[in-house]
Amino acid sequence: MLTVPLFGIPDQQNYLEIKQTQLPEDVQKLAFLLQRERVPITYWVQISLMYHRLGKNQSFAYLLNEAVKDTDKKTNPHLFDSIDDRLKAFNHLAIFYLLASEYEVDQDTVEKLFQKGMVNINNADQINLSEPETWLTKCIFQFSMGQMKNAKIQYLDHFDEKKFSHPLVNVLKSIIEFNQGNYKESLKILKNILSNNPRSPNYIRYAIGLCYFRIGNIEKARFAFQRVIELEPDHEMAVISLAILEISTQQDVPDVQNQIRRLLELAFKINHKNPLTLRYLAEHYFQKRSYHIAQQLCENALKSLERCRRKEATIKENPNFRKELEQLKSDIYFILGKINHVQENYQDALGFYSKAVKCNNYNFSAQFCLGKVHYSFNNFQEAENCLDTVLSNPKHKDCYEALRLLAQTKSRQNKINEAVELFKRVLELNPQDFEANFEIAQMFEQTEPKHALVYYEGGLKILQNEIDERQHQESSLQDDPNRNASDDIVPPEILLNVGTLRLEVGKILEAFESFSASIKNCQKLIQLKPDDNRFKAILITAKFNLGYWFELQNRLGEASEQYKQITSQEPSYVDAYLRLAYLARNRGDMKRALEYVEIAKSKQIKKPEEFSRPVNQFCLKGKFYSDISEIQKASDEFKFVNEKLSRDSYAIIGMANLKYEISTRIRQDVKQQESYLRNAMDKYIAVLETDESNAFAALGVANVLAEHGKTSESMEIYKAVKENSPAIPHPLINQAHLCVEHKNLTGAINLYKKALEKFQGGRDLEVELYLSKAYYKMMDFENCKKILYQLMQRYPHDLRLKFNLGLCLMDQARETFNKHVRKVSETKEAIAQLHHSHKLILHILRTGSSQQDLFSQHHYSNMSQDQLQMERINFREMHRVCDDKLSLIKEMIQSGDSYLSHDAEFEKQIMDQENNKLTKIKEIQSVQEKQEQDKLERQRQIQEQEEQIAEKYAESVAQLALKNLIKEKKPKHNESQGDDGDKEMKFDSDDDGIMQDYMFHQDEEEDKVFNEDDESIHKRREKKKKDKKDKKDKKKKDKKDKKDKKKKKKKSRRENGENNANGEGNNEDNDQSRDKNVRRLKLKRNRDIEEAAEGEVGEQLTQHNQDEEDIIRDDQNEENAEANKESENEQMID
Repeated sequence: MLTVPLFGIPDQQNYLEIKQTQLPEDVQKLAFLLQRERVPITYWVQISLMYHRLGKNQSFAYLLNEAVKDTDKKTNPHLFDSIDDRLKAFNHLAIFYLLASEYEVDQDTVEKLFQKGMVNINNADQINLSEPETWLTKCIFQFSMGQMKNAKIQYLDHFDEKKFSHPLVNVLKSIIEFNQGNYKESLKILKNILSNNPRSPNYIRYAIGLCYFRIGNIEKARFAFQRVIELEPDHEMAVISLAILEISTQQDVPDVQNQIRRLLELAFKINHKNPLTLRYLAEHYFQKRSYHIAQQLCENALKSLERCRRKEATIKENPNFRKELEQLKSDIYFILGKINHVQENYQDALGFYSKAVKCNNYNFSAQFCLGKVHYSFNNFQEAENCLDTVLSNPKHKDCYEALRLLAQTKSRQNKINEAVELFKRVLELNPQDFEANFEIAQMFEQTEPKHALVYYEGGLKILQNEIDERQHQESSLQDDPNRNASDDIVPPEILLNVGTLRLEVGKILEAFESFSASIKNCQKLIQLKPDDNRFKAILITAKFNLGYWFELQNRLGEASEQYKQITSQEPSYVDAYLRLAYLARNRGDMKRALEYVEIAKSKQIKKPEEFSRPVNQFCLKGKFYSDISEIQKASDEFKFVNEKLSRDSYAIIGMANLKYEISTRIRQDVKQQESYLRNAMDKYIAVLETDESNAFAALGVANVLAEHGKTSESMEIYKAVKENSPAIPHPLINQAHLCVEHKNLTGAINLYKKALEKFQGGRDLEVELYLSKAYYKMMDFENCKKILYQLMQRYPHDLRLKFNLGLCLMDQARETFNKHVRKVSETKEAIAQLHHSHKLILHILRTGSSQQDLFSQHHYSNMSQDQLQMERINFREMHRVCDDKLSLIKEMIQSGDSYLSHDAEFEKQIMDQENNKLTKIKEIQSVQEKQEQDKLERQRQIQEQEEQIAEKYAESVAQLALKNLIKEKKPKHNESQGDDGDKEMKFDSDDDGIMQDYMFHQDEEEDKVFNEDDESIHKRREKKKKDKKDKKDKKKKDKKDKKDKKKKKKKSRRENGENNANGEGNNEDNDQSRDKNVRRLKLKRNRDIEEAAEGEVGEQLTQHNQDEEDIIRDDQNEENAEANKESENEQMID
């Protein structure tokens, strides 16, 4: 209760008791009462604070304004009696207007309130410029403008100098430390404040909780916020901060989530304009998929944020405030973007995401979502920039989703290599990502089907393993309400793509399995989701591909049945009718084919804005008419497409082809042909101007150039088309035609073979006919016959094949007959070929009438009138040629019989000559063999004789050596004078006689040696070798003994010579002369013996060499004679 003195009546004082709970509602009456009763300003301030405590801020401000508005001290002295109270009134009003501006949205209102606060501060300064409380108010104002540094320098430091103590000063210091990131220092200041005044306002405890939260001490922060809520349950910032703290823990526990929801609702209930509360509450409702509520909360949050933008200068002066403000605004825009993104309002989502990124470049979640929206709008470059920004941050460089989306963006920009590398990075981060495998496969589908198939199969394997694992845990998943049975089924569109690629790379059976599995999975998904038309469309496509698979396997009946099933299930699926038309055309039933095309035209859905117009049907019909040479009807179809529907390239090329075909039929009229060719060329060029990669238009240009004789230019175009479109056989065929025209038949054959490889199964009647014709022109009749026989098996009723085969057989027979030398077998084969050709020609001639009937049967279905007439002309020409060839064949058969008899007689003569020649050769060979044997025998005998002579020579040398050894012995002898005056040796002992006997017997033994047989010679030879060795040993021993004896004799002679030097001189001379004569005789005798032995052996060797030379000379003469005889025989045979 407040007792207020009343001084309105002079000399009388009354009192007014005012309770806080009983304050009058009409503050104006109260102000009038206080002014009338001249109540001092002190009570005005106290009563206004009572209004403030009750939350009646407008009454609080009104009462203070009434108290300080009068500036005349003389008129109202009671309002000036207390300077301090008047200063308090101004400071309270300034703080009130500052707080009021914080909750205003309108910028003008904010500015006005802020200016009113500054006016009150100035009024306070006029009263007392050095009042600390006024300075504190100024400091708070600078804080609100973000000028914390100036506030600290100008006021807070001044407070320390003046030792001005006020709790708000320490609070402001803690705020400065907090904004500078010094959370521990700020926490220390706040703890001091709380310890000095435990009953401090709750915002002190709340600030302590914020410091703990920033430090990372979550538990203490939670305790601080909870304590604030206990003391003040309506403290909105404590409630919202506790909710944010629980959200930051990212706990998915239901109790925690419920607590977060209750806290957010409580914060909203306390203050439904707090943007922070609205932001988190909007996020909560977004997660609950209450998108409308979340959007309303975000919009209210944005409106609440507007009041925070009082001045642009204020925000610039406080970077932290601006940063937090912009981050909050970015989060709100991001939530709005997500709401619109989920609801598929992509344009609005793009705008909100852009605003979120503009407010905060570091909002990487908004950047990523912005990239996704750009990707959905095909703005791939913008999407790439956004994703690069996300991945440039070190914390998000391995962001799996961003890498994956960036890879998809690169692939859509045809940056295949970069996209593949990014997808590989994605697979490194998550090897079980089957979708990344599928994405890589889709990039390789058109260029490298084998690589695409590898990635598809790898992704399928991963997906199938995941499905198997889920099915293995089926018992635990049966009660799962979120379980979706469709998750256990492989997507049929993936199987469809895999089947198509397998068919393309040649895995035929695997392709069939993929198509069948795709159909099976589609049927399962249709049962689970009967309202999803997407699976029905995939089912139709899978069946269509399966029908095409049957068509490729030549199972045309099953293919036709498959297409018919499709038309019964989906009558508007025109592609099935077109395939049925193709099958009918291939069967030769052109009438039925045209009927199918008409049905397809009638089944086309009449919604041009949603579906394509029936361009394909008209073009196909024009193509069929062109095939049967219905030029006018085909031209009408193509013209209708170009004039009524659209400028279709296929139709333009079709028209050009018709002009070109007409030009080939009127080559005799040069001017008219030139006109048609020019028209065709213009159309081809018109297509190339719009689509420069159109291969068929380029082929048309090359064909026209070839017609004008510009072969080199047309060949270059054919090569270019072949390189750019390798699957098209037409450039190869046209190149082969030009090679045939220029007599390059080998090159033409190779090109025709390569062109055949492009066709289904490597077969095409026309190309194979071209190939057989090239072989025919190259005189390779065997390959020509081989191709024609194969074609006749497939087309037994085609008379062209029989006609060509008949000509081939006839020319091959003619080639055989033109040979200078023929075998009888070749002649017989040629005659057989002529008989076969005769049968074929007769068959063609006999089927003339039936063929005319055949033309009439197919007149309305398969042939146009022009084509029918042309076929009749061709048939008559063929019939005429057959008549001419038939007589020629008969003549050739008759000539063949004479050739056969002549060839048989000639072959008989040749055989006789060959037999005679073989007989003579055998005789010569026998003679040569006998001569060779004789020669070998003579060589053996000569070798034996050489060995015998060598043995004799060795024995003679051994005997001479033995005789020399014997004669070197010292026998007693006398010298006597012979008749001729020569000295003779007379042996005193019987040694000489023994030696003579020994020599005599030795000569006898030598005579015997030459008469013994070979075996005895061999034995004797071995024995003589042994004796020879023994003699050598003995000879060595004798030489040693002889040397010893000589040494002894010399020694004895020296002794005798010394003793008898004077008396025996004459005897010594006589002995010396006698020894010389003896040695001379011995040497002469040895030389005579050696010369005799050497002469005998030399004569034997000379005789042996002469005999050998005679034998060699005879052999050479025989060989020369045999060679002469062989040459004479060969000349005779020739």
